[in-house]
Amino acid sequence: MVSGAKSESGSFLQRNLVVVLIVVMFTGVPLHWVSGTTTQLYPDHSDAVVKGAIGFGIVTGLAFSLLIAIVKPVSRSSNRVTAIAFFFCGLIAGILAGMTLVEQAFQLIDFSGPQVVRKVEDFAIARAYRTHGKSACSHIQLRDYFGDFCIDPGEYKTVFADSENTASDGNCLRVDTERNGAAIRIMHSSGWAFRPGAVVRCPNPTQQPA
Repeated sequence: MVSGAKSESGSFLQRNLVVVLIVVMFTGVPLHWVSGTTTQLYPDHSDAVVKGAIGFGIVTGLAFSLLIAIVKPVSRSSNRVTAIAFFFCGLIAGILAGMTLVEQAFQLIDFSGPQVVRKVEDFAIARAYRTHGKSACSHIQLRDYFGDFCIDPGEYKTVFADSENTASDGNCLRVDTERNGAAIRIMHSSGWAFRPGAVVRCPNPTQQPA
């Protein structure tokens, strides 16, 4: 009875492993849009995030290949070809998911503890420009921090007229922030456009610490 149960279990896994791995990949790709609700401005961990995401992608790809080699799922191609294909699929999916996971890990470290302060701040805008096509966006770039965000297209037209690319003079992005010492983040994902009212005139914008 035990050997029969193991055989049935193994047979089910062999028939469905490829489907399971595909589902894992497709659910991991949109992780950024689901969990990314903040944007860290300082300190900048971008290099470490990229390296960590690549490492996570390599581990994911190797794990997929190892599963293929061990389980030997039913496939139209040989196990070797299937394992190689899923290594690269796992590598890409792992990098995309790792970008969010590593970034969120840094934010968890930088913004933990009772000393975190939340407030509304203004950030000087250095440049505004528009992109077109499938990923059309009305962009603004911050002056004192590395930050590129999308704003409401109607607000862009009101503030910057019909200019495709222009310097900003005296305009700021007004947002909710969290601070923990020198660390600062905006309580908004860079993947989503700000609602109307985010761009204001500001006399004293927040500046990055020296």
